[in-house]
Amino acid sequence: MKTSPSISQEEIIAFLCDPRSYPYHPKRVHFVQTHASYVILGSPYVFKVKKKVNLGFLDFSSLKNRRYYSEREVTLNRRLCPDIYLGVIPISLSAGKLAFGKGEKVVEYAVKMRKLQDRYFLLRLLRQDQVTTKDLDRIVSRLKDFYEKENTISKNQQMGSGREFKDQHRRKFQSGQGFCRPDDFAGGLRGDRLLHIPLLRSKRRAFQRPRARTQDPRLSRGSAS
Repeated sequence: MKTSPSISQEEIIAFLCDPRSYPYHPKRVHFVQTHASYVILGSPYVFKVKKKVNLGFLDFSSLKNRRYYSEREVTLNRRLCPDIYLGVIPISLSAGKLAFGKGEKVVEYAVKMRKLQDRYFLLRLLRQDQVTTKDLDRIVSRLKDFYEKENTISKNQQMGSGREFKDQHRRKFQSGQGFCRPDDFAGGLRGDRLLHIPLLRSKRRAFQRPRARTQDPRLSRGSAS
């Protein structure tokens, strides 16, 4: 089996948006995207393909990296939801056609997940006043057990320090500006997009200051979460 990145992301998107591409034949698929991924909802599954981008704080520019981070995503998220993250599926090119599974050339990788039912999303339940204190206690208990079992970090590790915390946010902010057109930021708000760099910068700094001060004491206790 050969591995090759010879297919454009536009061709991958067209493949993912075609219900006929899926072995289980969904009636329809819904395509959404984030800054880093394409997400295709085709009940009862969801497929997520990482974009070919390098944003500084993440690098999905190579097929090797996209496979690695897809596998890491599954491994890490299975710790809290093992029944949702089903695995990483190759997308291959055979006889000039794309298909899920191994083929002549693997050209992309997709994280396969089980689709959650919309009516159980917390935001929707909150709007419907269907969340009780018992529900919140269950969430807190689950997360408490989860974080207590996680390994603490070394006191000499700088990733969680206040300085590194601020530097990470600065790098992310700077890399994100490159994906916006200058005229987007001329009028504050335009459509449904927040388009005011000075405002965003001030909000970023206001978010950082109190949190950066608390990072070093947490780090000294062995936790920067």
